[in-house]
Amino acid sequence: MERTTATLVETIDQGSGRKTFAATVDVSGQPSGTSVKWRFKTFNNVGQKLHKIGIQADVQLTV
Repeated sequence: MERTTATLVETIDQGSGRKTFAATVDVSGQPSGTSVKWRFKTFNNVGQKLHKIGIQADVQLTV
């Protein structure tokens, strides 16, 4: 299984502890016809909550 990793960078601090993060990932080397799978991993013992996750593509996606 191929994996592409990214490091999230804080883009907006919305106050009250909510922050927005983003990363740019080149998935052009991934095989076509596969589904996107997420894995969120931290390297400390602080609890994290993911509220929303989104994908923005710079090319038209086809099925």
